[in-house]
Amino acid sequence: MPKLVTVIDVSACCYRIAKVVWVGENDFGVNFSSAEFEISPAEMAALLALDRKPKADHPRKPKALEKRRWPRMRTRLRPVVLATIDQRFLADSQMVDVSAGGARLRCGDLQAIPKSIIVYDVAERCARRGEIVWKGGSDLGISFTSDAFKASPATLKRRHSAIG
Repeated sequence: MPKLVTVIDVSACCYRIAKVVWVGENDFGVNFSSAEFEISPAEMAALLALDRKPKADHPRKPKALEKRRWPRMRTRLRPVVLATIDQRFLADSQMVDVSAGGARLRCGDLQAIPKSIIVYDVAERCARRGEIVWKGGSDLGISFTSDAFKASPATLKRRHSAIG
């Protein structure tokens, strides 16, 4: 883990330099050491496009029971909002990786998450319906059951602030 990292806030189109102050098994803590620097929409689109390419420079050891039909793409913990099928806010979450068929999400309280949910991708401003297919630690696996559709961030935000 490097001592200095760049933290990109996709939803605010900015980044900050931060010092890593602690490292855990699946996470780490930072102290921000700079002001926010704005990222143009074109630069943000380029960063997101790079993030969607499969990473071949770090080959993984194949697992005996690998059942994936689509390649996974890292998302650098992109922010997502989980909602019920009737669009009630459930939790803020982070997308660890994504494929055409599903995603791995990191969420605090997995107990409150029902089997069928809507995953709203804050960066892409779209949503997909999905089914939880596995849970482990603070991560859960989602199998998408719909294509991506545009969703109103304002509607989810109102519901989010009304509940949270």
